[in-house]
Amino acid sequence: WKFCYPNAKLLITGRPNLFLDDAEMKSALGIARGSAAGPYCEAIYLAPFGLGQVRAALRESPAETREEIMDLASEDSKFREIVSRGSLLYVVSQLWSRERLSERREQITSAFVMDLFIRHSYRRQVEKLVTGLPFMTLNEAERDYFMCGIAAHMTAIRLPNQIRSDELSRVVKGLYDLIPESVSGKSTGV
Repeated sequence: WKFCYPNAKLLITGRPNLFLDDAEMKSALGIARGSAAGPYCEAIYLAPFGLGQVRAALRESPAETREEIMDLASEDSKFREIVSRGSLLYVVSQLWSRERLSERREQITSAFVMDLFIRHSYRRQVEKLVTGLPFMTLNEAERDYFMCGIAAHMTAIRLPNQIRSDELSRVVKGLYDLIPESVSGKSTGV
């Protein structure tokens, strides 16, 4: 709010998952206050992309990738819903050739795409370590073990997609104390 002065208009962008819940977001940003005394925000949500916007967003993708994605989006409403979200469209476009998504059309869901992206990210981090770039020294199986353990904990106690840092530290320590030797012995894949 330091940049807010009379008649100023600020645009704060981001995803609402920064906040633990809707009430915290509304409180922190001053959304839906009854009076205009002091700074306040109005929430604006982006509409999903239409097919023309999907095509425009794919303009720098290889032509074959762009056309295959557009063909599937035109004929499959579930896939169209996935690629109408800009963040998932980017992930799909990056994984399309590498993971042969055109051959796996019936498997494509947002969860499937995110799983492929996470596994790809695990491999990239391991490759950084192998090439000498400093990063965490976990192998792919260890990364998967910790991420799945954290996700299971969050699901079990019904957390949204956020976890407090103190709780994350506690969960990671618990997982570390219980990690099976077989996980650390794996060098690739899970």
